[in-house]
Parts: sequence; C-alpha cells; structure tokens
Amino acid sequence: MPAFAFGADDRYLSSSSGASLIICSSHDSADPFQVNMTGEVRGIRHLANTVLCVDSTGLLAAIDGDNGEVLWSVQTGVEATRLVCEPRGSWAVMHDGGIVRGQILQVESHDEVAGVRDIAFDHAGGFAWLTGDALVYGDGQRVAIPNNPNSLCWSALGWWLVATDVGLYRLRPGESEPLLFLKMSNGEKRRIACSADGRVCAFLYDASTVCVFGVEIDINCGAIQYPSGREVCELDFGPHYWLGLGLGEGDGNKVNLLTGAIHRTDPPPGQAPNRWLISAGVELDEVPGLQTEPSQTAASAFLDAVAQIEAEDAQRSEPEPPAEEPVGQDSDGKSGFPMWGWAVLAILILVAGLVAILLGWLALR
Repeated sequence: MPAFAFGADDRYLSSSSGASLIICSSHDSADPFQVNMTGEVRGIRHLANTVLCVDSTGLLAAIDGDNGEVLWSVQTGVEATRLVCEPRGSWAVMHDGGIVRGQILQVESHDEVAGVRDIAFDHAGGFAWLTGDALVYGDGQRVAIPNNPNSLCWSALGWWLVATDVGLYRLRPGESEPLLFLKMSNGEKRRIACSADGRVCAFLYDASTVCVFGVEIDINCGAIQYPSGREVCELDFGPHYWLGLGLGEGDGNKVNLLTGAIHRTDPPPGQAPNRWLISAGVELDEVPGLQTEPSQTAASAFLDAVAQIEAEDAQRSEPEPPAEEPVGQDSDGKSGFPMWGWAVLAILILVAGLVAILLGWLALR
C-alpha cells in the first residue's frame, strides 16, 4: 500500500508512488521533488525538516525535506511494511515476522512477533503493537482486544485507541479492560489517527470514506468522501485540526476539519497532475474542549525535542577547554607568590646592592 505523511510540524506532505518518494511543501508554491529509493516505499514519517522513509528492502533513510539530500541511512534487514517514529528520534519498522526498533542510526532490537498488525508510540516514547487478538506493550504486557483489532493510535488525552470490526475501543496504559466507546458495524475500520490534542480521531470506514469522531464522547462529526475508485491509503494529522490524507500515486490532501479548507499536493516536475473530487462534510462544534484557535503546542514540543537532541550531540562533540591555572597558585594548587615575581625581586635586590657599593666607594674618595 502506498505510504504518506503529514505530521505535527506542518512542513511537508510526503507521499509515494512505487519506489519514488515525493515531498511537497505544505505551505509555499515550491515545486515538489522526487527521491528514488532502492525498493517500493513502505513507510514515511516526519521529524522536523527530516523525512524518514523505509522501503521494501528494509533500507531506512533520513532525507532533508528541503532539498532531498540523504542525511543518513541504516539497513534494518527486513521487508518493511510500516514505519512509525517519535520526536526524540526513536523509530520502529513493522514486517511480517515482527518489529525492528532503533534510535536514529542505531538498530536496537529485532522482535519476533507473530501476526503483528500495527505499531505505535505514545506521547512519552512508550511503544505498543497490535496482534489479531491483543494490544501488547513494550514490556510484554498483553491486553485482550476482541472483534478483529487491526489499527492502533495514541490520543493525547491518555488513551490507546484501537479500531476493530465493530467500532473503536479505548484504554489507558495499565488498564486490562478496553472500553468499546464507539459502536459501528459494517466491516473493519482501518488506519485510525488522532489530532494533536487527542480530541478528534479519524479512520477509514471503507476504501474511499473517512469518518471523523470525537474521542472523549463518541460524537459523529461527519465524513470525508472520495469517488469510487479513488482509495485513501493513509491518514496522518498535522497541527490543530488539519488532517492529511494519502491517496497513492504521489497524491494527497490536507483538510482543515474546523473550517473546511482543503489543499492538495502538486505533482513533481514532468509528471501530469491527477484530478479527483473530494467532499468534506465535517462539523466539530459538539466536540468538548475544542481549541477554536490554532495552537502550536504540539509542533513546538516536537521541534523542541529535536533541538534538544541536536544540542546534546553538539555538546558531546565539543572538546573541553584546558583548565586555567589561577594566578598565585603553584603547580600543586597551593597559594603562593608567582615565579616571575621572585625573579624580579632578586634582580632588584642585586641592583640595590651594587648601588650601595658604588655609593660607598664614592664616599671614601
């Protein structure tokens, strides 16, 4: 399935078409550009101005989102199917046999997990994955989830959200009984995602329909509809209530769920633009605690975490300055008169002695 990313820092809309990664600015009119990976692109995520991308060969690459330069890469050794990451630089790659986890350039673990269906980080870097019958935390704790769970995300309100065939479950870390807070039949719900403040979630109801609901209270906020034949492959919230939707073939939209504003990606130079219709009928008025004004809190926290990592790395790489020896201390650190002072004093005494001898000689004459 084609990959897509938007993200809290609202810099890019990145999508894929086969082995091509296409990075489009989220704001200005600069032409998108294309980066060719070794294999089919299977996962994309954003870390500030860095685009993380993993392909079917297991190659994970960090790419400068402003110019397409490959900053670093690491081989995970698996046929990747999905990628997630968190602001401090931890990442996880899902494959049919389990999960590979790492930090920036370093692969830290290969976990064999039979039947893994989805993976996610929470706000503090905690990790969990989903199997066909349970939510499993990084420490191995399992919580049974009925009704064919298939998609997982974290809400900043403090819940894990799990999409199943009969609706959405939520549970807090440490709870053993998930709550079915949204009942909705008619098949599996996929690609669940949550807004930056955790109050609004979206998921695929079918291939071309995205449903939007409140998280704290199961308020039906409406739906985003594409025509038959145009499939939504990925959902990824940006800041505030902007929702990104990946459509494959390098195409995507971002929709402001509060105002109804809709933007689309542009194709890279030389590629004819695709055309499609979109109907966004979403109202968030009844969602409790709604932030009516845009807040940069999530994006700022994201960027602050990245800046802190960079500052710590820079501090570790700087050589420590040599310790200065205080004036008035000897090599053992004891207080005393400096050596040059003793030399000057000796010269003065010698000169004074010679002057005294000369004056005495003159007096005798």
